[in-house]
Amino acid sequence: MKDAELERGIIPAGTRIKLFEGCVTLVENVVVNADQEWIDKAILDQEDYFNGVGVTSEPKL
Repeated sequence: MKDAELERGIIPAGTRIKLFEGCVTLVENVVVNADQEWIDKAILDQEDYFNGVGVTSEPKL
């Protein structure tokens, strides 16, 4: 059986990523085993959320 080639994508430096209860900002580009289209869509969705795009109410505290 041949090794399957994994799709790789890049999460660009400066991207904010939510991890559990906090956020981190990448200081360097990060290569990941994921399709670049999926990464781009996930980043856009997260930016929209942070900017209130499509959010209809404030989260409960």
